[in-house]
Amino acid sequence: MEIRYARSNETDDIKDIWNYCFDDSDSFVDYYFNDKYRRFNTVVVDEGEEIVSSLQLNQYKLILNDKVYDSSYVVGVSTLPQVRGRGYMRNIMKFTLKELYEKDQLISILMPIDYRLYRQYGYEHCYDQLEYTIDIEDLKRFKISGRLHKVNESHINDLIDISKFS
Repeated sequence: MEIRYARSNETDDIKDIWNYCFDDSDSFVDYYFNDKYRRFNTVVVDEGEEIVSSLQLNQYKLILNDKVYDSSYVVGVSTLPQVRGRGYMRNIMKFTLKELYEKDQLISILMPIDYRLYRQYGYEHCYDQLEYTIDIEDLKRFKISGRLHKVNESHINDLIDISKFS
């Protein structure tokens, strides 16, 4: 077993693991692997020339108490079923956390299916993501007071200001 960063010719293998482990639409997977995926931010477990486990470290800047932190969003933690139970997740997480520490990234985030799996690595549950579905007919009773604008890049500072109050 070798834990390392992904090579350029391994994207399809990593995508296959993702597709097996997650129930994402084809359009989302295409978007993710075309726009977000970076091999140099992808950690893999290589078992005998076969990628059997992987995760990605999407890079973000977080602002906490007016200080900017480089951070990684840990996503796509996945292992093929035939090798589960061999400690690959534990090993890939330990490798990853050591790498983040060495890069001086004091903060990392994730949105797991079950956060209890990650407590042993120092993660804690801090937010719930709520999703609401509203029937378009229910919106008819609301009246607009003001003007709506289509947002573009010229509004970026306004959006940043709004996000500070959320």
